[in-house]
Amino acid sequence: MTTASASVTLAGTLDPSITEASGLAASALHDDLYYTMSDDPPPGRSGVVVWGVRADGGIEVEVHLLGTDVSNTEGLAVAPCEPGADRRR
Repeated sequence: MTTASASVTLAGTLDPSITEASGLAASALHDDLYYTMSDDPPPGRSGVVVWGVRADGGIEVEVHLLGTDVSNTEGLAVAPCEPGADRRR
């Protein structure tokens, strides 16, 4: 029987304002940028929040999805835009 081992390097910790996060997806456009989202609305806020975080855990961007009424979100994915679409939005 063989066992596989993986090497894990801790690059940083998430900003303390991100108290609970679900899903992690690497940006297709920006090196060193990853997206994660709130599991439930953060305290004092409504709707889901998506954060763009750097590898060191610092927040680069925060997007509030107003009008969302969800609980216990778990998944997040990054997908390509349609050909010719303005990908900077």
